[in-house]
Amino acid sequence: MALSYSKQKPLMKTLQTTLGNVDGTFSIDAENGTIILQKPLDYETLDIYELHVLASDGKFSSGTIVSIQVVDYNDNSPRFYQPIFSFSVPENVTTGHLVGSVNASDKDSYDNADIHYSISSVGNYDKFAINSSTGDIFTVTTLDTETVRNYVILVEANDTGNPSRVSTTLVTITALDVNGQPPEFVQRSFAVNISEASVIGTNIVCLSTTDRDSMQHAKIAYSITEENVTTNHFVGSVKASDRDSYENAHMFYSIPSVSEKFEINASTGEIFTIGALDYETVHNHVIMVEARDSGNPPRMAATLVNIAITDVNDNSPEFVHRHSTVNISEASTLGTKIVCLSTTDRDTMQHARAKVFENVPIGHIVINLTAQDKDSGSNGHVTYSLVDSPCDTDNVASEIFSINPTSGAITTSKKLKSSAPQVEYKFQVKASDNGIPSLESFTACPDNRGGCQRFTSCVHSL
Repeated sequence: MALSYSKQKPLMKTLQTTLGNVDGTFSIDAENGTIILQKPLDYETLDIYELHVLASDGKFSSGTIVSIQVVDYNDNSPRFYQPIFSFSVPENVTTGHLVGSVNASDKDSYDNADIHYSISSVGNYDKFAINSSTGDIFTVTTLDTETVRNYVILVEANDTGNPSRVSTTLVTITALDVNGQPPEFVQRSFAVNISEASVIGTNIVCLSTTDRDSMQHAKIAYSITEENVTTNHFVGSVKASDRDSYENAHMFYSIPSVSEKFEINASTGEIFTIGALDYETVHNHVIMVEARDSGNPPRMAATLVNIAITDVNDNSPEFVHRHSTVNISEASTLGTKIVCLSTTDRDTMQHARAKVFENVPIGHIVINLTAQDKDSGSNGHVTYSLVDSPCDTDNVASEIFSINPTSGAITTSKKLKSSAPQVEYKFQVKASDNGIPSLESFTACPDNRGGCQRFTSCVHSL
């Protein structure tokens, strides 16, 4: 900058700035009045200078004010208030949920300080969006701690200067686990055989579950509930899982309704007997086991456990008549059949036996088997037959005995003869209904010779 002055008379070299020259930012050439920049300018520090310039000829002097306006240059990048922003949000929030806000400032002015925010296409950028003007971060999809628990995004702040300047910051977002997953049994059902002679406290089965939730939501509780389900439902080894984590995946087992026969360990899922079992009263116990996690609110899964009771020989045979009176002629010859005593035995399967003399005639009824079918019509009409069985190792039982297909009466079809004191025959009987499709049931029927006991009612169910 040059100052002009009159040349009517030569001036003394006393042209100078008197005020406003902060820190000697400017100087002036006393010969020609040129103002020269001596130090760098910073718009953000001082954007205007007012210089008081004095010209003197030695006798007289004159002054003027020179205003210098500094024009802003985009020399500052936006700056975030903190290097890393951290937020947390429940995993079950809806789309558009406000996660948090980031803020940056720019020391420049006007367009050079106008900031726009964006999410860089790195990390988990597809889960979130940002308001370009305010820096508010929102969810654009659902979150799932079972897939990703911690999200990291890179946020950029750009000014609108020319050229534009940019800064970045990291944003970490923690998805807080909520109880969003029910416990899961590894198998949908269990089948367990237990002897009716088992003592109270016998460990029956250990049920395992998993929960995909975390923390207290994954603590699972087991329970036994009464349920009106069919027996003989197919079950297997079960294990419950929970996809949550930590407490949300901690499971507890419990029995919400009173069970007179079984109890369950709340932590391990082990089922124990607490009452006596009787095969002759109930063959199968079907219970529903619940697994609950520790989340808030808790979530629950259930599975069926079919406990099949195996029979033990705990019942003695009983005579049909407690006292029998028989009249016999004194002229009776040796070998005359006097009386046939009938007995019953509440035990079943291999514990139900029949005895017969070897000298009984062909067609003698050895035992009557009765199968029950709860269906009606042809679906409930039962037909009996003898089948080949591994228990009949000599394959002779089917030649010696026959069965009435309608009544189930097993009779002798040959004379029984043996030099041994006692011979035992084992064979299987099949009971099938006439339904479509036909359903079948098998029973093992051991048969001994050597006595005069005859079971008249051995009942089996289809």
